[in-house]
Amino acid sequence: MVPENIDIKPMDLFYIIPMVIALLTAKFIFQKTVYFLLETCQNINFLPPSNPSRILETTYLKSKKLNQRDPQECLNRRYNEGEEYLNNLCENVFQYLYYVLIFTYGIAVLWNKPWLWNISKCWEDFDHQKTSVDIWWYYMISQTFYYSNFVTHMYEAPKKHFYFILVHDVITILILTLSWCYRFVRIGAVGMMVHDISNVFLQASKIAFALRKEMAHACSFVVFSLVWLVTRMGVFPLWIIRNCLSVQVEFGFRHYGSILLIGLLFILFGLHCFSTCMIFRIFSNAGKLVNAKTDV
Repeated sequence: MVPENIDIKPMDLFYIIPMVIALLTAKFIFQKTVYFLLETCQNINFLPPSNPSRILETTYLKSKKLNQRDPQECLNRRYNEGEEYLNNLCENVFQYLYYVLIFTYGIAVLWNKPWLWNISKCWEDFDHQKTSVDIWWYYMISQTFYYSNFVTHMYEAPKKHFYFILVHDVITILILTLSWCYRFVRIGAVGMMVHDISNVFLQASKIAFALRKEMAHACSFVVFSLVWLVTRMGVFPLWIIRNCLSVQVEFGFRHYGSILLIGLLFILFGLHCFSTCMIFRIFSNAGKLVNAKTDV
C-alpha cells in the first residue's frame, strides 16, 4: 500500500492551472487527430462550395418559387451540421477514453485502501490526515478535467441542457475543491469513483448513436441506466451522503466548510434525481415508439 505521507494543502490546487492548460492542449490535438481520421475513413470533406452556375440557379429558384438566399442558407446549414456532427463525435470519444482511464486508475489506487471497504475509516484521525501520492494525482486529475470542461463550455456554442451541465460541473468543482481544503479527501475519492463509472457507458452510448449502431447504442444505454440507478441513486445518497452527514453530526459540524460541502452533496443528488427523471422519460418515449411501430 502506498504510504500516506503527503500533507493536504489548499495551495496544491494552484497546480491545476497549468494542468488545465496542458489538458486543453492535449484535448485539442487529440480531437483534431480523431476528426482527421474520421473524415478520412468516412470520406467526408467539408470544402467550400464550387462556383454556382447562374443559369441553373435561376431556373431552380423560379421552379421552386424561392428567393436568392434560401438554397444557400440550406447548404450552409447542412455544411455546419456535418462539421458539428464530427466535432461532437470527437468530444464523445475523448470523454469516453477519459472516463475509462480515470475509473481504471481510481479502482487501482483505491482497491487496497481499507477505507474503501470500511467507509467509517475515512474519518480516522480526521484532523491530522495525510494523503498518498496516488490519491493526490487522482484528485488533481479529476479536478483538472472538470475545470477544463467548464472552460470549454464557456467558449463553445450552447448545446442541449447547456445550463444543467454547467451547473453540474460547477457543483462538482466546488465539492472537489472544498473536500480537498477540509480534508474530506478519502470520502471524496470514493465518491469520484462512484460518480465516474456510469459516465463510461453514457459516452459509449453517445458514440454508438453517432455511428448509427442501434443495437450497441440501446445496450450501452440500458447498462448506463442500470449503473446510474445503482451508483447515483443508491450508493451515492445511502452510502456516501449518509456517512458524511452522520459523522459530521457526531463531530458537531466543526466548521462552516463541512456544512457547505454537505449542502452541495444534496444539491448534486438533486441534479441526479432530475437526470433520473429524464432517463425514465427516454425509456417511456422509446416504449411508445415501439408500440406505435407494432400497431402499424
